[in-house]
Amino acid sequence: MWWTGPAPKERRRWQFIHLNEILGTPFAVEKHQPMSSQGLFLGLDHDMSHLNSTGSISFWPRQRLIDKIKTLVRDCRTSARLHSGTASKIYGMMNFLEQGTYGRIGAQGLAPIKERQYEKGIVLTTRILKSFEVIEAILRDNPKRQFFIFPPPCLRFVGASDAALECPGQGTGGFCIVWMDHPGVTREAFIADLPQEVYTLWEPGDRKIAQLEMVVILQALVCRPHRFRERRGVWFIDNVAVLMTLIKGRSDSPDLEVMSGIIHALLFAYKTWIFWEWVPSKSNWTDSISRLGWNDPWFKTNGFTAQLAPFPAILWHLPTAAIIRTAEFL
Repeated sequence: MWWTGPAPKERRRWQFIHLNEILGTPFAVEKHQPMSSQGLFLGLDHDMSHLNSTGSISFWPRQRLIDKIKTLVRDCRTSARLHSGTASKIYGMMNFLEQGTYGRIGAQGLAPIKERQYEKGIVLTTRILKSFEVIEAILRDNPKRQFFIFPPPCLRFVGASDAALECPGQGTGGFCIVWMDHPGVTREAFIADLPQEVYTLWEPGDRKIAQLEMVVILQALVCRPHRFRERRGVWFIDNVAVLMTLIKGRSDSPDLEVMSGIIHALLFAYKTWIFWEWVPSKSNWTDSISRLGWNDPWFKTNGFTAQLAPFPAILWHLPTAAIIRTAEFL
């Protein structure tokens, strides 16, 4: 006898639903959906229609969640107030939304909203308005998470960076990158230009080694945007505070949080994936170039060509949306 009901895939779904009904534990109607290349699961929309052509599945937060966050932020701007309860809602939803966005771009700039959860004030501070600006920029671009089922057809790279601070306000740094091209590889070393202007952008204090290590990574991304674009790579760091900030996308240090936000915005614009990895200082390629600069013998004996990496001060003064738009054209 020929089966005249649903297609095989849909038939198996129907059979499983019917089995649960027989067992007395039926699925709620709103908890299941017909077989499709697109669907919604655990608050994330997914699209498998391009799996055969790209080897990947796309995920992004459901529209209802995005609309809810937009409404809350808009109401706060209109009333010029942010109560602790509303702050808790926004912070919770943004933390969930991060799971469906590209990299850690959804994690940045939330510290002021997190703090407001435990405060009695309701006034919109400059820091909270800055957080709203970041949230709105992220929601406007709708950055989708892309999960690759098969290895993506992209070029690779390996990078490492380091910084040194022997005297307050006189830091040095550098980074090395091996570009794995077809055919062969290209080896580049960079000495970071760290003018006094750098220190004026951070909070007061002499111990700024973590900030210096983070800014060197930022300089790397700005130096070679065309090289980084649509690549995947590994980046070695010997500073745990910097490593964890880049992995989580946020930090209790305002300086590190700002730079992490810029870095992840650039990675989103470049469509670049970096796996951040810790390495002992003695095994770091760039330990010597960060201290000796042009006089470092290591990069010379290992075939690296060296040049100066300028400091991108303008990025500190641009909103997140402008950083993304600018990086897309670099």
